Formats: sequence, C-alpha cells, structure tokens
Amino acid sequence: MSEEQRLKKIIASHIPSTIDPNPKSPTFAEKLTQNTRIQPMPTRTPHPLPEPPNRAINMFKRENILIRTKIEGEKPFQKENAENIAEVSSVSRYESGDVRFYIKDRAQARWLLENRHQWTHLADTLFITSQALFPVLIHSVPTQFDIADKSLIRELFQGNEIPMDTLMKLNWVIDPCNEEKAHGSLIAYFSDKEISNNIIRGHLAYKRLHLQTVSFHTGPIQCFNCLKVGHIAGSCKNRPMCIMSG
Repeated sequence: MSEEQRLKKIIASHIPSTIDPNPKSPTFAEKLTQNTRIQPMPTRTPHPLPEPPNRAINMFKRENILIRTKIEGEKPFQKENAENIAEVSSVSRYESGDVRFYIKDRAQARWLLENRHQWTHLADTLFITSQALFPVLIHSVPTQFDIADKSLIRELFQGNEIPMDTLMKLNWVIDPCNEEKAHGSLIAYFSDKEISNNIIRGHLAYKRLHLQTVSFHTGPIQCFNCLKVGHIAGSCKNRPMCIMSG
C-alpha cells in the first residue's frame, strides 16, 4: 500500500459518513407529526346585529298562571266563553280541566295565584280550589315534641309571636318514631306569605333552643304511570311503564 492510499484510509476513518447505509424507518408518531398540520383557530365573525336584551325579548310575553282542578268531578267553565270568565288577556282550558289565565302584570298574576281560593268559586261554582299555603322547614326540633299536643304547638309559635290562626298544618319530615334520633325537622304550613317569609329570614326559639328555619321546596310533579315529569297520573295518556324494566 502506497503512502497516499494509507493517508486516505486514515482520513476516511476519522470523518463520519453522512449517508446511513441502513436507514431506519420513521415511527408512527413521527409520521403523524409530519402529516398533521396545525390548523389556525377560526375567527368568529361578529353578528351584524347585537343580541337583544332579555327585557326586549320578554316585552310581548304575558304573565300566566295555571290553576289545577280536581281529577274527579265536573270541569269548570264548560258553558262559559273565555271573554266572560275574567278580566284577563286570554284564557286557555285543557282537557284535564286545568285552566290557564294570561295576565298583563306579574304582580296581578301572583296575587291571583296566591289568593285563588277567594275568587275561583265566584267565577264558576264548580271551580273550587284549595288555599295557597307557604311552607317553612324547621330544623333541630327535639323528637319529644308531640305535634298532636296543641299546648306544645301554642308554646312554640305564640312564644315567637306568630298568630296561631295562620298555622294551617304541621308535620314531621320523617317520623321520629322510626328514627333513633334526638332531633328532627318539622314542616309548618302558613296561610300568610309575609309571616312565612319573616320566619325564614329569622329563626324560632323553643325552650332556649335555637331552631334554624329555611324555605321548603317540593320536588317536581312526576307521573307514576309513565314516570315522566310535568304531569300527574290522572291526566296521563301515555302507556304504563314499569320502573324495573324501563
């Protein structure tokens, strides 16, 4: 081997080759990043007209109240025209016997609903409705409190300066006889909304015990025939559904 060939061999051994004789195939992640292009976020073009406020949307909506009737018995307003029922914007009647009134003012609609027992029978003798009650949930009541004892009830409410004639109904949330607890919760139903709200904003005291009071909200109406929410079984027209089979 000549001196020139020996030098070329030494130089070639120190300089790495730029071409890999056994190139590796790219991985799936490398292929994915090569083929995936970053899409720019689309810019939302502004609507030519601004969204109207809720006040403008509700401007032409009428306040309405739905008064439910009893399942059994005759239906009211069967022989009356909608113009002769009441001084309201419009009236709609349902096959179940329920009547919906549309009123111009929200305050009037609320008053008609809360005092329905005072005027429905005047509009139609068959239209007899129950009095609106305003429930209050009373916590931390001793389970020894007997709701059948009128003297204890009088001591509880008259001691807090609450008129007894406004108390319509009183019952336990869960019967304390079935629960081994020292305290429970009562639901008191009042006929006066203002008294009910005053009790909720404050509290009650019973034998030096502080009883917390909150507003009581019932759950939505559910039909036990088709298990749907929004109507009762008496007016249900759907086929019965078993709760086990769905």
